Amino acid sequence: MRGGKFAAVLTAARPIAAIRLKLIPSLAIDLLHIFFSIERAALGSLTVALLLLAGCQPDTPATTSAPETPPAAVAAPVVSPLETRVMAQHDSLMALTDRLFAFRQRLARVRAAAPAGPFAVRLDSATRATLRADDAMTDWMHAYQRPAATAAPDSAAAYFHRQLSALRLVDTLTHRALDSAAAVLRAAPQPSAK
Repeated sequence: MRGGKFAAVLTAARPIAAIRLKLIPSLAIDLLHIFFSIERAALGSLTVALLLLAGCQPDTPATTSAPETPPAAVAAPVVSPLETRVMAQHDSLMALTDRLFAFRQRLARVRAAAPAGPFAVRLDSATRATLRADDAMTDWMHAYQRPAATAAPDSAAAYFHRQLSALRLVDTLTHRALDSAAAVLRAAPQPSAK
């Protein structure tokens, strides 16, 4: 009897399994249809929204704006003699930054081997001086902003004079740092040759 009931259950389950197999592909197809219809609806809504936004532009004619000057016709900015002096001073100071860095590295090597004491204090002071000079140059470069071409000539000249004064201070710091580092390194005890 048991076999009979089991066989009856299997026989009854076959049509259900067949229905499930038929439903799964049709369900998948239905889901794809729903997905694409939602996507089409969203795309259609987006298209309508863009058309509405384009239609909401003001009705001013495009010819009311000034014609654009082609880039080739734009004149190069006029460089004043004062600005040329500022840039020359900047360039000469930038040439010294490599020396500042090299001195700072040498000071660090000597400091690593130096015992605590007055000479170590001089090494630290010379290192700080190179850092201050380097920071002053970096600060100046970050703060520098060329005056606009529309700035009054007197205003631009005053700005460049202030920049020359600031660069003279940076120059003083840089040369003092270089001199200090060189003097301290000359006074450094030489490693004994054994």
